Amino acid sequence: MILLIFIVLTKEQLKKKKFLTALRELIYHNEKYLAGWHQVK
Repeated sequence: MILLIFIVLTKEQLKKKKFLTALRELIYHNEKYLAGWHQVK
């Protein structure tokens, strides 16, 4: 039972990490795009 809870929590952590990584990449790409846009202006 405890092992099952541990596995579920670990899976949730992995999902959150993937989500945060994706979010960070998205923000990073947007910042790069905005930086390029400011240079064009």
